[in-house]
Amino acid sequence: MAEIGTFTRTETGYAGELHSFGLHEKLFIVPAKPSDMKNAPDYRVRLDSEDGPDAGPAWKDSSENAGDFVSMRLEGPIFPFPIRAKLFQSNDDPSVWTLRWKHARKIEDEE
Repeated sequence: MAEIGTFTRTETGYAGELHSFGLHEKLFIVPAKPSDMKNAPDYRVRLDSEDGPDAGPAWKDSSENAGDFVSMRLEGPIFPFPIRAKLFQSNDDPSVWTLRWKHARKIEDEE
């Protein structure tokens, strides 16, 4: 998985920067409005500030190997399709969280 951003915890979520292929954007991951919908996001990703433009949903997640992490779907007019990424706590420095992205291979590539 390629590292495409670095973040730190805030009182209510996370703050950091997306940095990949000439893109340098400040992102804030803030609590989503409560919802009774199944699979409703836990967070919203915001551009430039905690109340900035919406850049996609995010969910609390965990696995045995990775522990707690945040899964997100970054959306915007500059992306031809949503970018799925995961925010993991760094093993080297627990105050740092790294945003990682893995290219989704097309089925034809696996044949």
